[in-house]
Parts: sequence; structure tokens; C-alpha cells
Amino acid sequence: RLAPREHGDTVRSLKKEDGKRTMTPEYRAWVAMKNRCLNPNQARFKDYGGRGIKICRCWLGKNGFRNFLADMGPKPSPAHSMDRKKTDRNYTKSNCKWATRIEQARNARSNRIIRIGGKRMVLAAAVERYAVVPGGTVRHRLCRGWTPSKAIFTPAGGFRGR
Repeated sequence: RLAPREHGDTVRSLKKEDGKRTMTPEYRAWVAMKNRCLNPNQARFKDYGGRGIKICRCWLGKNGFRNFLADMGPKPSPAHSMDRKKTDRNYTKSNCKWATRIEQARNARSNRIIRIGGKRMVLAAAVERYAVVPGGTVRHRLCRGWTPSKAIFTPAGGFRGR
């Protein structure tokens, strides 16, 4: 169901602001997604199209933008941008959502995932939720071989050794 590399959607989403026609934020997000996946000259292509990330067929072609907007809906706020829930999967209705910068940062491939009480969490979220010391201290402790639980829950100066 994924489309081959193609360009060609001529649908424009325009709105008037002060008498001028401009692209909507949703249209800009759609164009940026297509560029990342389909344009080898785009700076971020290596992280998207170059890794095999594709766009579902229904979001490409003649009615691509209309289908994209129908699936995604409008951006909830200017603080939101498009995010893939699973970063190694394609751009599809079931794998995309509008997300804030913090949500996107927590969904980056470079995040460290740890287990706290049997629950998988991004390190930054665990530090924010549970840590009794600053995040830098937790990261330093982990680099020195501490377990995630000890690194997060041990107060400063409260643990000697691993």
C-alpha cells in the first residue's frame, strides 16, 4: 500500500490572511514530509527517505493533501507538528499524530530507554517523574555503571558503589 517515490500533488491548501493567500500549517507539514521522504537533495533525506521511510499512497497523488488532512485533522495548536509514533515505521494514518516539541523529543531514536518498576520509559521522562537528583547526575551515574533505579532514586551522597 505504500507509494513509490513520486511527486505530483497539485492540491493547495490556502487561506487568506490580510488579503494574502498563504499555505496553511497543515499544508506546510505535508510538503515538508514529502520532501524529507522523496527528495534526495533535501538535507534530512538521509534520516527519512534514505532510511526507507515511505508515505502511504493515499497521502500522495492528486488528492494526497485532502486525504492527509482528512486523516490527520487540523493542527491542535501552533505548538504542534507532525510526529511518527514509531520512528522506524512509515508515514501512515495509524503511525502519525500532531505532537508538541516535548512529545517529539521523547520519541526520538536517540533516546535512552530504561526500566523502572517493570515499566519502559524514556530516561528524560523517568528523571522528570522520579529523580531525587538532577538529570545530569543520573546520566553520569548510568555511565559509571549504576542501575537505572539506583541512579534515579539515590539521593546525592547517599550511595557508595554500584
